[in-house]
Amino acid sequence: MVNQYSKKMLISKELLKNLYYEQKLTYKEIAKQTNLTVKIIYNRMKEYSFTPRKQSRRPQEKYYRNGYVYVFKPNHPRADDRGRVFEHVIIMEEHLGRLLRYYSVRNPNGEIVHHINKNKLDNRIENLQLTTNKEHLLKYHSK
Repeated sequence: MVNQYSKKMLISKELLKNLYYEQKLTYKEIAKQTNLTVKIIYNRMKEYSFTPRKQSRRPQEKYYRNGYVYVFKPNHPRADDRGRVFEHVIIMEEHLGRLLRYYSVRNPNGEIVHHINKNKLDNRIENLQLTTNKEHLLKYHSK
């Protein structure tokens, strides 16, 4: 520790290297452990010419979007470009022991999973109902 109006140091190069690269602590964790600010840690990293660690973007297990729960299943036939699939579809497929029939404009008999209580986050099997796209549109979306 030094500083007293910027004679710098505060954290040694060796200690910072150990905490960041070997113990794999974040800037925030290092700051907390050394009683310094994140800004000081950041500035020392730059001063010592340390390169940032590679960030491993491990996919989350669950995602929430548009009121639905998605799960990461990149090899599933219905996976989007990020490898996500609706959780209620996975649950219904596991319950049935097969994949759902895919629906499209040309195939109105494709299968859809409907949430009975209209809560898109409630993916209990007793709240899910299998229906065709055509039936679903007529029963739940017609005026």
